[in-house]
Amino acid sequence: MNAVHPVRSQRPTSFEDILVLINPLGRWQAWTYFLLAFLMVFSTGTNLAGAFLQITPDHACRLPISNSWTIDQMKAIGSPLKSINGKPEYDACHTYNFSLAIGENATFEEAYEYSQLHRNTSTVVACSTWVFNTSVNMENTLATQYDLVCQKALYVEHAQLIYMAGFMIGSLTAGILSDKYGRKTIAIGAAVLGSITGVTLGLSPNFIVFGIIRFLLGLSNAAVMATTFCLALEMTTSKWRVWIGGLFFTPYALGYTILPLFAYLIRDWRFMHMAVAAPTLVSIALWWFISESPRWLLVNQRVTEAEQIIRKAAKVNRRQLPPELYLSDIAQAMHEEEEGTKTGSRANILTVFKIENRRMLHPRLAARAVNIFFNWFVNAMVYYGVSLNVSSFAGDVFVNNAIAGAVEFPAYMLCVPLLSWGRKKGLAITLLLAGVCLFIVPLFNENTNWLKLFFAMAGKLCITASFALVYVYTTELYPTVIRNSGLATSSCIARVGSMLAPYVSSIGKIVCTLPPSYHQMMRIFLQNAAIGWTPMIIFGVLSIVAGLLTLLLPETLRKKLPDTLEDAVVYKDENLALPEKYIRAEIE
Repeated sequence: MNAVHPVRSQRPTSFEDILVLINPLGRWQAWTYFLLAFLMVFSTGTNLAGAFLQITPDHACRLPISNSWTIDQMKAIGSPLKSINGKPEYDACHTYNFSLAIGENATFEEAYEYSQLHRNTSTVVACSTWVFNTSVNMENTLATQYDLVCQKALYVEHAQLIYMAGFMIGSLTAGILSDKYGRKTIAIGAAVLGSITGVTLGLSPNFIVFGIIRFLLGLSNAAVMATTFCLALEMTTSKWRVWIGGLFFTPYALGYTILPLFAYLIRDWRFMHMAVAAPTLVSIALWWFISESPRWLLVNQRVTEAEQIIRKAAKVNRRQLPPELYLSDIAQAMHEEEEGTKTGSRANILTVFKIENRRMLHPRLAARAVNIFFNWFVNAMVYYGVSLNVSSFAGDVFVNNAIAGAVEFPAYMLCVPLLSWGRKKGLAITLLLAGVCLFIVPLFNENTNWLKLFFAMAGKLCITASFALVYVYTTELYPTVIRNSGLATSSCIARVGSMLAPYVSSIGKIVCTLPPSYHQMMRIFLQNAAIGWTPMIIFGVLSIVAGLLTLLLPETLRKKLPDTLEDAVVYKDENLALPEKYIRAEIE
């Protein structure tokens, strides 16, 4: 029989004391984290569905001939040759005008003989419709649904940009809305919106409607991830927040890993997306099982509701609470502290860049902020760039994506010891290792594709860990007075990186949209980029640079967090020695 554990009778003076009384890591927290994980798993599926939506199958101009012919046969008859990296390849965007005159009932041999006779005397025209090879990976993707190839090839990347734009807006507004209406309300409301938009996305009649719905989906997914993370952290003490923060995204890895299974079983992007999004409709029922954050309730002076949840949590955790918790006093102190943070200082992230009399007031903080911004930009670009590029690797696209999801489990597990070892060291080493692994990926040829995949996945593991670490590290670097605005700005800059990621991953497509008169050297560069080495080189170099710049930041492990700009100025930068006069000037 499980006994109820009595607690000490010392009067609690803070919400941290209340959490200690009810057990900061008990059954109640575990149950809540399990329910929040459900929201995360299926939000991840729609968040990373672009890995399958954006696949562009092999294609050729559709000819008015027998549909029984293969794509290779159609190319041999109607497609002109062009040189890519010194090798002749068929042009999938143009066709000889004579091919349109070939009879529908002609045999392949007759059509091929006819094409050889008229090839040199015929003009080349742009294709208007295409036929796709849907026998290898997905049977229907954005490219096949809306003919997003050739001059419209970059529309596939535009789809990801639109999604990430919504994600950025969601990241900005989720914090504001959850502060006003509650973590639980926004988390479940956003999950329901994500489920509705995820299901209706497959019904999009055209690309414009698709873009609008995809934008709303990005907004809702960002809100789900931000508010569930906040809710999870607010239900435990500072002692356990590093562990919770490091391990909280393991459900994200689970959602990532099972997504390829949905894609493998349902190879039409419309129905696959519906299947991934539909389970989130169950989140409506979670309203009666997930508790609101007691901390948020106390800050907003809703003491009675907070006490009900606290006593329920203590009962689930088998802790006996004293009759009086003095929650009114704690709530008043928390409310005053919250209001003081909002009104007591007008500082925000822009304050560190303020210039007076042609002199920057906070050069050290400004340099640190730019460093943090760049770090977030690189983490987001490389993470999403590699994730979306996995489908282009040799091998089975479903297996490759499943491996990419599976490596995130050890990545998140690795975060806990790395955070205990040192925030700066952990972030720097993961970025540097990611950069080295990605940089050497192009060195392997087609005979060693398994090595190429191995190092790409090793880089994926490291950048995943880095992206998780930067969340914790950044909250400790910014002083209290600009922490919220600093985090919001960093997140926005990260979304810019994730918007650009698909364009870097698919940089070779740009050559299809360039006019013939475009600068020849640029065309050659972009044509070479089509073989796939350029994206990994870019991601690798950026990761290495970000890792080296991280070494210029101060270590925050076991150090008191800065509250004011003055505290942050004297926060020791171990490897960045600015002249003492600058430090004195900033403090003054």
